[in-house]
Amino acid sequence: MEGVSENTYFRTHPLTQERISFFNEKITNQKSTTTPNLDKRLERIQAKLYAYLSELPQVLKKYPLNQTSTEATIAHAVYYMRQRNLNSSLKYIEKLLSQEPENPYFWELKAQALLEASNPKEASLAYSQALKLKPNSDIYKINYAETLLATEPSRKDKLSLIPMLEHANRNSNNPEAYHLLGRIHNDIGQFGISNYYLAEYYHLIGNDNFAQKMLTKALKTPLREDIQLRAEDLKQKLSQKIKKETLL
Repeated sequence: MEGVSENTYFRTHPLTQERISFFNEKITNQKSTTTPNLDKRLERIQAKLYAYLSELPQVLKKYPLNQTSTEATIAHAVYYMRQRNLNSSLKYIEKLLSQEPENPYFWELKAQALLEASNPKEASLAYSQALKLKPNSDIYKINYAETLLATEPSRKDKLSLIPMLEHANRNSNNPEAYHLLGRIHNDIGQFGISNYYLAEYYHLIGNDNFAQKMLTKALKTPLREDIQLRAEDLKQKLSQKIKKETLL
């Protein structure tokens, strides 16, 4: 496939055969103790991983274009996605959705393809559908929010994302959720709350120096009572961590 311009992610994150073998081994070992329905899902995950992680010629060697199984169709969709061939990728994804229209993972795959094609508006609609089908997925909430923010949404739409991201945070304490909350509050002019969320974000990714700077800014501004309490808790955490590091 000479001349194909691949996504920079795949150029800057080389994925070796060793890593592919690791995923395959994990899936194979897990399959030995699972039900047939779960085995089918694992095979689909395996196909998607293989298509993402392998060299492009190897994808078609393992899943030739004349294969029509669900696993092969997933691999073909990812194969064309990596080449930025949106029309071909979507052709295979629409085939998957025609067979299983209520499968959130296929809607997620569609969203990913649309994002690769720099179409966040359509991608946000696909993520929205995935989220409707799997409403408890914190990852879908975060991906949907991130994608919607790329469409320059209205203030109303931005405000609608806040409780969803807060819920995702309560479940998983995800750094990206804090980052997005910081971004949204900055966009709507609530700079103190934005600085608090960014402090939490930097703390979670291990940059406590920057977390301290953002938290200091946040505490210099009037905050909602619940945010004030959380900011004070973070201040205590950072202080305790600094004391521990000083003793070492």
